Amino acid sequence: MGGVDYPQVFATGLTYGVIFALIALGYHLIYVSSGMLNFALGEQLAVAGLVVLSLTSFGVPFVLAVVLAVLAGAAFGAGYERLALRPAARMGLVGPLIASVGVSIVIGQGRVLIWGPNPRPMNPFTGDPNQSVGFLGGRWQIQSFWVIGLAVLAAAALLLFLRFTWYGRAWRATAQSPVGARLSGIDPNVVSLSAVAMASALVTIGGIAIAPIVLAGGFYALDFGVRAFAAAIIGGFSSTTGVLIGGLVVGLLDSWLVAALSAEWSDVVLYGALALALVLRPKGLFGREAVSRA
Repeated sequence: MGGVDYPQVFATGLTYGVIFALIALGYHLIYVSSGMLNFALGEQLAVAGLVVLSLTSFGVPFVLAVVLAVLAGAAFGAGYERLALRPAARMGLVGPLIASVGVSIVIGQGRVLIWGPNPRPMNPFTGDPNQSVGFLGGRWQIQSFWVIGLAVLAAAALLLFLRFTWYGRAWRATAQSPVGARLSGIDPNVVSLSAVAMASALVTIGGIAIAPIVLAGGFYALDFGVRAFAAAIIGGFSSTTGVLIGGLVVGLLDSWLVAALSAEWSDVVLYGALALALVLRPKGLFGREAVSRA
């Protein structure tokens, strides 16, 4: 452990941690608005870069391709909330869980059928593919700054939306009391639809940003999704701040464990910590008591 390059651990951990935080934020949005769990977000993350590559191959400017991919991600999220998650909710909590796993499989298999089984390289937003700079004692890929910056902007925009807009306040009111929201003229079904669409847009942004580092369409969907789920559990599914902090903690801890031990031991320790968190504090570090839903 004495040979661990801590500045490099920090660089890697923060880059991946903000992506885990974005996915965990997506889990949180869907859970607090509808009480549902959605495990398709990891696959949406993996396919996002492929959509941008396809659009640019048809001559669409890169910035426009990114905007279209994010809008497509949101539309896809809204579609499968209506067609899969919402009907499955009649079965209770397990229904949407099974439906989201099914959607995840469909996305994964569809990705292979459309784009093939091999991941595709994607150029960084700026600079050369192998370019790195010294920062805080470590070597940072230029794309890492894009990943962190976009993740922070996306999360900040969402938090401002939830706190300072009428619809954001209505969303939070629905999370606290669906019955009270209905009595106030707020349709919880619309809030649920919006939550899944927004969560899908968030992970699409994260997927596009991280694709130049991990390859577009790489086989990291399950790994990222599970680590983000662990982050949400540790931080607290009901806490916006908790899931964001949980994502950063998991990213940094994972990076340190890989450097100090190995990738295999990282999985063992992370999932052991998850199991311990479920036993000792099932609400998470920042979680609140779950609200009952009509």
